[in-house]
Amino acid sequence: MKRILRIAVFALTALCGGLHDAEAQDVPAPLYRDPITDGAADPCLVYNPFEKAWWMLYTQRRANAETGDVAYCYGNAIGIAYSEDNGRTWRYRGTLDLDFERGHNTFWAPDVVLHNGVYHMFVSYIRGVSIHWSGTATMMHYTSKNLWDWKCEGPVKLPVDNVIDATLIQKPDGEWRMWYKWDSKSLYADSKDLFNWKGDTKPAVSDKPHEGAKAFRFKDSYWFVTDEWQGMGVYRSSDLEHWTKQPGLILDGPSRRADDGPSGSHGDVVVTGDKAYIFYFTHPGRRFHTADHHDNNGNIPYEMRRSSIQVAELDVVDGSLVVKDRNQPFTIFLPNKRQLPHVAVTSRFIPNLSSNFLSYSYCCQPDCILLYRRCGGLHREKDEYRMTAAVRKKDEELTTDLKCTIDVLITCSGLYESANRFSEYIKEPLRNVPERLLLCIVC
Repeated sequence: MKRILRIAVFALTALCGGLHDAEAQDVPAPLYRDPITDGAADPCLVYNPFEKAWWMLYTQRRANAETGDVAYCYGNAIGIAYSEDNGRTWRYRGTLDLDFERGHNTFWAPDVVLHNGVYHMFVSYIRGVSIHWSGTATMMHYTSKNLWDWKCEGPVKLPVDNVIDATLIQKPDGEWRMWYKWDSKSLYADSKDLFNWKGDTKPAVSDKPHEGAKAFRFKDSYWFVTDEWQGMGVYRSSDLEHWTKQPGLILDGPSRRADDGPSGSHGDVVVTGDKAYIFYFTHPGRRFHTADHHDNNGNIPYEMRRSSIQVAELDVVDGSLVVKDRNQPFTIFLPNKRQLPHVAVTSRFIPNLSSNFLSYSYCCQPDCILLYRRCGGLHREKDEYRMTAAVRKKDEELTTDLKCTIDVLITCSGLYESANRFSEYIKEPLRNVPERLLLCIVC
């Protein structure tokens, strides 16, 4: 038993080390241009622990194709850019293979979440390629364990059809909420497992036409930013049910940085500690976002088709979400997940452990927290930890197998690349450790 605990402590020490492998650096502008099609739009960021790099998935518009009207916005793949320097610079990596039927088809605006060790992607799909804005969009669901190989789980069954632009967040009770665009409004549906969804046709946000919404939590509030095609609207909530719009827009004008205008469109937000960064795309060749024209061939000129990805830092000032001055140099640091202090081990259940571990904390997703509680034995002390009825119910449904705890440990730590070795030395022995071995997330 002592040997097993020493192995566990060694593994946890490895996870919690390396907090300052890199330093924040000034951000270039534009942050990224697609070197193949020059049409990067609708960015979605996710950390890839297998490759120790941040990934940016995006709509790869065919901006360098001389085609009629908006045909360059169809026939798109989902592009991949990656950063190995914590978000400062990005390089093209390729596209995802998402085809599930024959033909040349269209993918738009992915959103990716991690749940129980599996990545779930929700992406808008339109069969074929159109010249003008047309076609019926379907929200498709894919799953993956490595971010490269995706399994098509089929269309998401929602209360309405012809929907795009999913954004997801996990609620405090462990369930997931997905908002999506329908008729220039944001509707939502809830799910316990990301496969089965329940919702209605009552809009969550509908006061202004919009698309490309993003929901996130930052500085003790929930935020919902929407693309109004002239900047982004901002809504605030304390419960994910009732939203209050703040006056004005963010990213509604250009900065002096290269390609950073005329306004910011359809973005993603990465929150890391007390900092948040908004990634968005621009049409730098236009006077305003929807200002384009056609040449004698019916084509929109290349300068008006191309798009760039930019990033800006967010803050909360006097209760409002603001974008920090983009005309001033600023830095970015997206920490690799393995660099974050992550796991707390309590000596209450493991006597004689160093108290140093008690200071480590990292706010993990609720489902991971519940797995730690269940596998560690916290389910026996619900009253002491004041678990809500909803959390208690979900907690009771989780497995008691300590393997779940170790799987979550691998999922959250970035140990994928050494999973086989980790399994040999850590996972197998720990299956025999009593439940009093508590691996507990401290938030």
